[in-house]
Amino acid sequence: MKVTIKSILLLFLMAGFSTNLIAQQRTQNPDRMRAQMHERMQQNNQGMNNHHMQLMAKLDLTEDQKATIQKMHVAQQKEIMTHKANIKEKHAQLQVLKIADNYDQNAINNVIDEISDLQATMMKQRAEHQQSIRETLTEEQRVKFDLFHQNASKIMRHKMKNK
Repeated sequence: MKVTIKSILLLFLMAGFSTNLIAQQRTQNPDRMRAQMHERMQQNNQGMNNHHMQLMAKLDLTEDQKATIQKMHVAQQKEIMTHKANIKEKHAQLQVLKIADNYDQNAINNVIDEISDLQATMMKQRAEHQQSIRETLTEEQRVKFDLFHQNASKIMRHKMKNK
């Protein structure tokens, strides 16, 4: 009986010390946390490129189709990067407005509207981009393309649901 009580007490002490140690590491090393977050973001971007490469492989494209789609993809990625940078900038403006001494609800609403407009523009450009790609494909390739995007959407919704 004494051995089990001592064992349980020892287990709780070890758990407490390890939790405290982890918390100290996080507060003492914010640069490491930032680096880990940056690494996760890069992996996410690589996943997007991986998504593109998987799709290209599944479609059995001709060399002309590959070149055309790659050109469209690069142009679209440039536009998306610009929009994402603008959205980040607007989010920063929004944070400044939220903590300002002179709170201005109209200014906050305007920035929120600008963010929404940028996000809507991005979504419209993505839809247009997908349609442009579809137009370069044969009927069989279009079916594969559409199925790939339907499955990708399901996977993304599932991932977002489980976060």
